[in-house]
Amino acid sequence: MYKRFKPTCFLLLFFLAMFFASAQKIAIKTEFVDNGSVYKNPNHTNPIIQFEEYDKCVVTSFVGKYTYKVKFNGVEGYVRDRFLLVNEAMMDLYFDYEEAQKLKAIKSRGKSEKDLEIIEQLKQDSINEANEKRKQEEALKAEQLRLTNIKLQKKQDSLAKINAEEKQLEKIRLENLKIQRQQDSIAKVKAEAAKAEKLRLEQLKQKRIADSIAKVRAEEKRLEKIRLENLKIQRQKDSITKVKAEAAKAEKLRLEQLKQKRIADSIAKVRAEEKRLEKIRLENLKIQRQKDSISKVKAEAAKAEKLRLEQLKQKRIADSIAKVRAEEKRLEKIRLENLKIQRQKDSIAKVKAEASKAEKLRLEQLKQKRIADSIAKVRAEEKRLEKIRLENLKIQRQKDSITKVKAEAAKAEKLRLEQLKQKCIADSIAKVRAEEKRLEKIRLENLKIQRQKDSIAKVKAKAAKAEKLRLEQLKQKRIADSIAKVRAEEKRLEKIRLENLKIQRQKDSIAKVKAEAAKAEKLRLEQLKQKRIADSITKAKQATANQAQQQDAINRAEQIEKRKQLIAAAAEKQRLEILEKQRIADSISNAQSNLEIKASEERRNTCLYYINEYDNFNNQQLIITEKYFINDMLSIELLREGNASKIHFNLDENLGCADYVPSRRSSVRVTLENGRTVVFYHSGSLDCNLFSLKANLSQGDIYQLKKSPISKIILKGTNGEVTLSSFSYKSFFIDKLKCIE
Repeated sequence: MYKRFKPTCFLLLFFLAMFFASAQKIAIKTEFVDNGSVYKNPNHTNPIIQFEEYDKCVVTSFVGKYTYKVKFNGVEGYVRDRFLLVNEAMMDLYFDYEEAQKLKAIKSRGKSEKDLEIIEQLKQDSINEANEKRKQEEALKAEQLRLTNIKLQKKQDSLAKINAEEKQLEKIRLENLKIQRQQDSIAKVKAEAAKAEKLRLEQLKQKRIADSIAKVRAEEKRLEKIRLENLKIQRQKDSITKVKAEAAKAEKLRLEQLKQKRIADSIAKVRAEEKRLEKIRLENLKIQRQKDSISKVKAEAAKAEKLRLEQLKQKRIADSIAKVRAEEKRLEKIRLENLKIQRQKDSIAKVKAEASKAEKLRLEQLKQKRIADSIAKVRAEEKRLEKIRLENLKIQRQKDSITKVKAEAAKAEKLRLEQLKQKCIADSIAKVRAEEKRLEKIRLENLKIQRQKDSIAKVKAKAAKAEKLRLEQLKQKRIADSIAKVRAEEKRLEKIRLENLKIQRQKDSIAKVKAEAAKAEKLRLEQLKQKRIADSITKAKQATANQAQQQDAINRAEQIEKRKQLIAAAAEKQRLEILEKQRIADSISNAQSNLEIKASEERRNTCLYYINEYDNFNNQQLIITEKYFINDMLSIELLREGNASKIHFNLDENLGCADYVPSRRSSVRVTLENGRTVVFYHSGSLDCNLFSLKANLSQGDIYQLKKSPISKIILKGTNGEVTLSSFSYKSFFIDKLKCIE
């Protein structure tokens, strides 16, 4: 009886165990091993949520056909086992499901003792199979762990390699920055030295002017004292007024001639400046005519530029003539004021002469007879000394003319050396830019060949990267060599300038020595004159002694007055020369500024290409513009391959890699001043060399970018993002998108 019910009891206990096991709430924690979807139905239709690799989930049951029921982010659904990390508890669910299915099958056929034995055998087989499968799962898990470790090791090696390359590039950048800072320091030291030299010369000049003014004022005080002492004697003279009138007339004539000469010199300088500007314009026009084949547009631009320069030329001529006329009016006003003062002085002198005429006549009649012989001798001596003085004055003027000619020659030589220096610098910069273009052309040709190659992209990308680094280093070396040559040329020109300055100083010293010698000679003649007058007075009668002394004092006063006028004329001449030099410097500065503005406008209105040719291999037009820097850190290239337009953003800052994977895709967000925003996503391969984003450029993007200048740009890489809001070329898209149309 017991044997009959034993299988039935065992089967009942088994079903009770299965019931209680299923009644318990199953919640097995695991994770996904690949990207996929959770489905609403077990037959994998109607996806309800997506998951990614390494996302966590909870398994609640096994429903057959390699499908588990899971709970993910609050949603329940069905997933195949290949998307899950299968653990031991999940295998138990699988075996329990298989046992239940087998028992159902046996139950449907009937419950005999033989069937129960078969069940026992199946259970044992299931246990053995489960153990075997568990071993396989453990081996698979160990293999997965090994592969994961290998993958992590490779990733760590790649990161180490990338970090090493970044350190190398950072080292190169820091070395270049160090060189640049050294160059800036040298330039700053040179500028400070030049500034200090200029300040020293200015201070020396001011000191000399102050000394001259102090001497003039001391001389004026002394002359004023003599004038007051001799005023009584002066009133007794009548012929001196006439002599002074003649001298004033001669001085007026001399000032008028000097004025005419200065006006003529100013007009000659203006015309010379016009000729030089015209020559520069013709050279620029010649260079302009040698440009590319867009002759009609260039002709129109040249015509407009010619008209603008002609108008500028006419304006400068008008300004120069206006300045000359203003200077003429100012000098005429000064002349009239001096004439008015002179007339007032003459009127006062005339009144005083009339008042003292009677006294003078009486004294003159009394002394005339006694001093006639002495006065004759004194006047003869005065005429001889006056003749000597005029000859010395003539020699001094010749020396002054020679000094002026030498100064003009030195100035012209300095200007020539400055122009030669500028030309050498411009030639060196042109050579550097030509070399850059040649290297960039080689790089683009290599890039063109690279695009035509087969699927070994990764190896060739590394080779291209190494080649690019080599070319960049070569380019930096050549630029450094060119800069060194430019600096050597600058040093040579500076040495020549210093030698010329030394020669000029020697000439100035010689001129100064000659001037001192002339001054000493003049003093000697003055002393000789005084001695001869004293001898003449000694030979004359005692009664004529006072008259001779008075005449001597008058002569000295006249000499001092004339010397004072010469000093004032020299100071006025120096002031006018300084004003003229300043005007010429301003004209040159304005011309250079206009040339720089013209060059900037020409660069903005001209399309500059690295490549603009037909690609016979791909049967399409290939256009690549130069890199345009819109910021100290950011440059942009525009490309066109057939009908497809592209854009490259290059940032001199490490933002990680430029990645194309949708979940972490790199981007550039351009915000315009009208509030519109255009977003570009990286469409090239993974690039971890600084930050270089390559994106497609649609017609809609082109339309939006042409409507407004740039306001802000946000660049996003794998390691962060940067926002730029300061730009030197905000209208880049407005000006340059036409270059790839």
